[in-house]
Amino acid sequence: MFRAKRQGIELSMNAIIIMALGLIILIIGAYMIIKSVGQANGATNCPKDGHCQATCDDTYPMRSPYSCSTAGDICCVPGFGINVT
Repeated sequence: MFRAKRQGIELSMNAIIIMALGLIILIIGAYMIIKSVGQANGATNCPKDGHCQATCDDTYPMRSPYSCSTAGDICCVPGFGINVT
């Protein structure tokens, strides 16, 4: 009789431990996702191969989704296969 009650308690403790570990893994995963999204949102500077200017021209023809620190400027990057020296 006592043995049956004890197994029920052990099962509950195992379930609680598994749920706690799952919750810890979920929290760590959410933290990593939020951190990576924050880094992506924080990357507002024009990349090193880009150039901040008023409009994109022949040297930097493609507009980049990144922003520039100067108001009114847009980030333009070289096109595919174009090497800017």
